Amino acid sequence: MACNTTILDTNVEESRRENEDESVENVEHLLMLSDEYQVKELIFNPCVEFLEVQPKTKENVMKILALADLYNLDKVWQGCNDLLKNMKLESLSETVHLQDLDKEKMQYYLTQRIERLETILDELYPQFLDYWRVRFGSFTRQEERAWIGALIISLGVQ
Repeated sequence: MACNTTILDTNVEESRRENEDESVENVEHLLMLSDEYQVKELIFNPCVEFLEVQPKTKENVMKILALADLYNLDKVWQGCNDLLKNMKLESLSETVHLQDLDKEKMQYYLTQRIERLETILDELYPQFLDYWRVRFGSFTRQEERAWIGALIISLGVQ
């Protein structure tokens, strides 16, 4: 019985993902038609609202981002960007296909990643220093640099 439930859950999840993909593709076509025939209120605005609330996932974010760029949808673009800048580097590389991007876009995505890591480092570093001083007393500049290097490497792996 548990096996049948697992198979059913898997099928439902796959069906949901396929429906989301089809919905985004349908919206893409509707946006194109609404732009061509200038029917903004009847078609364009509902499509934009759909994209704003559509969950952004690793699988659909690049398609939605392309629509946001094409139609200047700032709120949709920001939602996609928020997901991308919080992705782990491996997921980001797979999702965005860094190797296929032009230099400017690749630099943008990697800069977002660096800014995120710097924010984390700014939060963690003072906490670590306090912990180290309480636990072990003061430490040398060389030990501090070694720790910073190790922290940066560990954050880059995540």
